Amino acid sequence: MATIKLKKAISLIEVIVSLVIISISITGITATFFWMQDRNLIAQRHLQAVDFTKETLEELLQKDFSDTVLTIGNHTIESFLALPSCTLKDKFSATRSYRVDLIAEGKQIKVTINWSEEGKILSEELCGLVIQK
Repeated sequence: MATIKLKKAISLIEVIVSLVIISISITGITATFFWMQDRNLIAQRHLQAVDFTKETLEELLQKDFSDTVLTIGNHTIESFLALPSCTLKDKFSATRSYRVDLIAEGKQIKVTINWSEEGKILSEELCGLVIQK
């Protein structure tokens, strides 16, 4: 009796299946990187908005208690301060405003920045206090 030796080899179907699995994996990983990049950009814009808010509040806190910039009520930034208009990363525009309220300890300042992102209006607000000397 003659014995036939079978050679083990990779068939064309196995190669194609392997390529499909690898392609799907690479596509998923690539999509994850793009998603992470988008999330990172959103976080950068948010941090920049916080920086604009802090910058505005610091500018206002340096003012004298009786300065006209600190009159009671709502104000837009462009009306009093010499701060540049704020443009967030990738030219997302934002608006800054502040409100001054008289409280027992002095004048409370609330600075707000608003911007829209992915169809939602986002806002960041910081508060400070100016005390009469």
